[in-house]
Amino acid sequence: MVVVVAIGVMEALVSAGYFVAAQQFRAGVGGRQRTAAFYAAEAGLAAALHDWDPGLALKVEPGSSRRLAEAGLSSGDRYSVRLTRLDRGAQPGAAYLLILSEGRAGGAWGGRRRVALLLCAHESETLVPGLLRGPKLVLLHPLAQFAWLEIL
Repeated sequence: MVVVVAIGVMEALVSAGYFVAAQQFRAGVGGRQRTAAFYAAEAGLAAALHDWDPGLALKVEPGSSRRLAEAGLSSGDRYSVRLTRLDRGAQPGAAYLLILSEGRAGGAWGGRRRVALLLCAHESETLVPGLLRGPKLVLLHPLAQFAWLEIL
């Protein structure tokens, strides 16, 4: 009888160990996918800022949004970037913008992360040689001290 109880206790310990190991594996895979998705979202935001069209900020209608970029990375992860104009057009020549980048990694059941940048764009009368693309220069200013925000 003591042997049967000992075997039952050992079986319970082995089952508990297997369960804990499986949970640790799932948590590790999920953490890796969320991290990869975060880096994909940052890559999307960096790509959108790199390919920024200075006149685009003032062309977007107040309250509307526009897709800026959507691409895949060499790792298989993907990002999608949207620009939303937040103001109501009250200040002529100025726009408050939210650039939201969503990164996805690991397929349909993988991780997803979003990062955003809140900006103020305004026309400047200052002409800077080499940077001028139109009649006026559109300057971007981050509105927060930490402009890169992770949105859960």
